[in-house]
Amino acid sequence: NYADTLFVSINTGKKSFDEIESRFLKATLEQERAKFRRCVLIMHCPPVDLRPNQKFHCLEDENQIKALEDLVKEHHIDMIVTSHIHWYLEGTFAGAHIFHTPSGGQHVRDPENPNFGYVLMSFKKDGGILLKHMDVASERGRSAEYCFIVISERFSKIACTGLTVFFVVSAIAFLSKRKTKKLQD
Repeated sequence: NYADTLFVSINTGKKSFDEIESRFLKATLEQERAKFRRCVLIMHCPPVDLRPNQKFHCLEDENQIKALEDLVKEHHIDMIVTSHIHWYLEGTFAGAHIFHTPSGGQHVRDPENPNFGYVLMSFKKDGGILLKHMDVASERGRSAEYCFIVISERFSKIACTGLTVFFVVSAIAFLSKRKTKKLQD
């Protein structure tokens, strides 16, 4: 977590939201969610593919998708950050804002997908989370930096690509502990 936002990361790398991940998410949300204003769920494979008429790169089991949908609704998850598809797309899932992060720092695998770069997430005092897609076109050179975090007194910003979604949670935890330690000293 950081400040008033709970970040929870689950492993859906094999296009699965299995019983272990389900129990972990449920227990974490039951224990922690009420303590925070916002909740961001981070996962690799999304529950749904936001591209039109596509179902190739998302969770495959309908029962697992329904189980995740129920938890998202019950615990009022605000945002879901996914990768795997490597297209910047936004939509909704179970009432939560969901987005797929774009590709960053790799060769073009799909000529129809011109989006390279990262997503800048701004956590506002009013509780809102703003997204800004930062396109890094190949003619301007792709960024070698996959993820960065800027912490300030007024707001937090997180930028990441699909390659580093899981590193965000570790970095936030590290910075949060550092900030807490500073305040205690």
